[in-house]
Amino acid sequence: MSTFDGNCFGGLTPLQMAERTKGIIGWALFDREPLESFDFGRVTLLGDAAHPLLPFGSQGATQAILDAEALGVALSRALSASRGSGGSDIDTVRETVRIYSEMRCELTGKIVIANRGMGPTRVLELVEEKCSGMSAEEKGAWIEERGRTMAEEAMSSYRAAMPKSVRPQA
Repeated sequence: MSTFDGNCFGGLTPLQMAERTKGIIGWALFDREPLESFDFGRVTLLGDAAHPLLPFGSQGATQAILDAEALGVALSRALSASRGSGGSDIDTVRETVRIYSEMRCELTGKIVIANRGMGPTRVLELVEEKCSGMSAEEKGAWIEERGRTMAEEAMSSYRAAMPKSVRPQA
């Protein structure tokens, strides 16, 4: 028995829907505007809950890992600040969330925006720019000759621009 068998939608389980589906003709990617803060007192967001990214450049997983790093750095800073100050554990948690939000929120918002202009869509836009006015045959030849290199350069440039750590680079 599938773990999804208890869920019904319109009287059908997900398995029943899949079995009755003849083919999938499309899917959608959804995007959301960046948040102004991840600071919700004693609660914060990280990963896709904080900054859902379109699936280009492996940034979703990368940014979630950087969020975890930032949360650790923020906790360390908050604990250091609370030693000797007599602050409570709740205060330390709130300070951790505040520091983490300051470290990550604005930066990941910029990444969400930058990510919109990447992936297959950006490569198609670049081809259109480079091949403007060409016939279909000329465009095909241009893509055959330069397309792979252009796509690799676009992705390399994008990846190089993305942060690698929340800690200052030496």
